[in-house]
Amino acid sequence: MWRVGFVFESMQTGLASLSKHETDFSYSLLPTPYTPPTNSSRYPRPRSSTQQPVIVKAMKAENIMTPNPLTTTKGETLWEAAERMLAHHYGGLPVVDEDGRYLGVLEMDDLLPRPENIPGAPDVLALQLFDKWVDEHSIHDFEGIYKEKPVEEVMRTEVPVLKPDDPLRVVLDKLIENLYRRMPVVDEDGKLLGIITRGDLLRLLMGRK
Repeated sequence: MWRVGFVFESMQTGLASLSKHETDFSYSLLPTPYTPPTNSSRYPRPRSSTQQPVIVKAMKAENIMTPNPLTTTKGETLWEAAERMLAHHYGGLPVVDEDGRYLGVLEMDDLLPRPENIPGAPDVLALQLFDKWVDEHSIHDFEGIYKEKPVEEVMRTEVPVLKPDDPLRVVLDKLIENLYRRMPVVDEDGKLLGIITRGDLLRLLMGRK
């Protein structure tokens, strides 16, 4: 009898131990919520539903323009204006009078000769600069014209102007839709305050201005 009692007691002890192990094991199988590292770029933290988007402050022409830009005058020769453009790597200059009032814009494109058909020979092209035929093999022809012709005869006067408080949408509309490379910003008296180029707009939109 003592042997049977011993075996029965051992079985009870074993079952109690097995029950405890099974209970512990079952708890180990419960899923544990995964929390990704907050400092890992691979697991960006999701935006909260209450988080507000960043609002960029409204920009105006006076915030975008390059103030006090380099200029030329209507009485300067094209040679003088071109030297200033090349020295400062500009593609154009605003033209002002002696009081600083805006008159127009001189673009580098306007200083370059254009291939045109020779009258009477439609299949033959030659270079024409300001209504003068020039020899493409002679630099002296170009130099002579640049040094004798004033800026006033070549500058563009149809370029519209911007006001300092014009919003960004107006600046974009006038500069891009009208295919202008640069536009002046003037005050109520017509005095030049600054210039806005396409590069200025691109720097602004890339956050570099």
